[in-house]
Amino acid sequence: QASGSRLSVLIGKVPGPLVITLGLRSLCRAAMAMAKNPVVFALATGMGLLTDKYELAVTNFIDELSDFEASEFMKEFVHAAMYAGAVFGMLTFGPLSDVVGRRVCMIATSLLCLIGAVGSALAPSETFLVVCRIVTGIGMGGEYPLAASHSAENAQDSNNGGRNVGLLYLFGSGLGQLLCPVVVYILLCTGLPDDAVWRGAFWVGAAFAALGLVLRILTTEDSDKFKKAHKKREQSSVSTVRALQPFAMPLLGTALSWFLYDVIEYGLKQNDAAIFHANSASIKDSVMTVALSRLLVIPALAIAAFLPSYMQMKWMQLLGFAGCAVINLCLAIFYVDIHKEHVILFNTLYIIQLAFQSLPGVTTMGIPAVIFPAAFKGTCLGISAATGKVGATVGSYAFAKLKNDGHISWIFWTVTCTALLAALTTVALIPRWDGSNLDLMEKAARAGDSKGAVGILYAGPAKSKPKAADLESEEAETSEESTKEGSLSGNSNRESE
Repeated sequence: QASGSRLSVLIGKVPGPLVITLGLRSLCRAAMAMAKNPVVFALATGMGLLTDKYELAVTNFIDELSDFEASEFMKEFVHAAMYAGAVFGMLTFGPLSDVVGRRVCMIATSLLCLIGAVGSALAPSETFLVVCRIVTGIGMGGEYPLAASHSAENAQDSNNGGRNVGLLYLFGSGLGQLLCPVVVYILLCTGLPDDAVWRGAFWVGAAFAALGLVLRILTTEDSDKFKKAHKKREQSSVSTVRALQPFAMPLLGTALSWFLYDVIEYGLKQNDAAIFHANSASIKDSVMTVALSRLLVIPALAIAAFLPSYMQMKWMQLLGFAGCAVINLCLAIFYVDIHKEHVILFNTLYIIQLAFQSLPGVTTMGIPAVIFPAAFKGTCLGISAATGKVGATVGSYAFAKLKNDGHISWIFWTVTCTALLAALTTVALIPRWDGSNLDLMEKAARAGDSKGAVGILYAGPAKSKPKAADLESEEAETSEESTKEGSLSGNSNRESE
């Protein structure tokens, strides 16, 4: 008690601003310690993508649960509104992150997601909901280039960049898409009105966005790899457009692959509640079927997340698109015979094609996250992801139109053709590489040799890894040049004086 009294007297004599300063310093030290924890890093980086997938899945149930009196065009437009915002967010935050850093942009996108989710939950009309979905889309769009770049750049080994992005995709697409139907099903079981159910689902999404925002403010920092590349970029006089020109072929490959994949993924997943509803008696049953399909595909997502460490991502992507084409061809041919009389078979085939989708789901994000130099990685990821979201808009709107017209089997024919085209794109445009290629490519890009960097990517896996001493000597040379420039600048200043 005596010690406590003395401590109280001591604290009472300390000025208020000093107490606040000491408290802030302690908070910063705790945040820095948390940032080194891999679990906290994964949560802070992946929460945005989880919220994105969750919010997209909520849109899946709005048509069945909302009491808005809207035209068929407006119902279809609700699905597409978020993608329109996402395209803008990707093209804005991707390049911006190369200039101002990943951390600042990741905080901004989390804030936009939070505002959009709260607005969606409170939406008084379908038009207001569309506006909120656009705001959410802008934030969600920025998440793709930012989270993927940040994950890949924080890999200790260049070979593990794809695995990091795969784990990010598992966290977002696996958990995010599973949580939404589970939350909706629980809310339906409580006996709440349908209108309260979908609004409650949006409130849960707002909670995820708020958690991601707090974690990013407290723990997220730009990676050392990004800081070095950013410093080199500031010293270079070459514009981003000029530096990107030699990368036109790989950029076309990643953008077109992502476009075709999103036509498939979002076209199906934004409408599969209605696809399963055609086989069930109630919306509750269809929601449970969606939830089970998301749960059963998680093992495939987990395999896809770790597969880049053992298999080249080009072949992963090709396998995924080929398998998706074969299974959807079966669904298209036999849809009339199995969708009601053999429901278990239909659902099994649907889940298998979802499992194949998980492979290009990882690679369409992972490939552009690792094959482009850190100096403009955000820009390339933003362009690729934005092209993908254009595909998501096309797929969502077109598949919703086919669904509303009662042509469910046509959806599977469209997926089959799209997957085959994506497989051909993968073979023709996507390079083959390993971690050694990436280190050599990054070194060439930092030296200003963009053409040489692209040549390294398409040369195939390097036969010999670059020696660590070579990379260290490059950093030493850079450091020496900076020191010389500093001493020369100091000498010139003294001469002027």
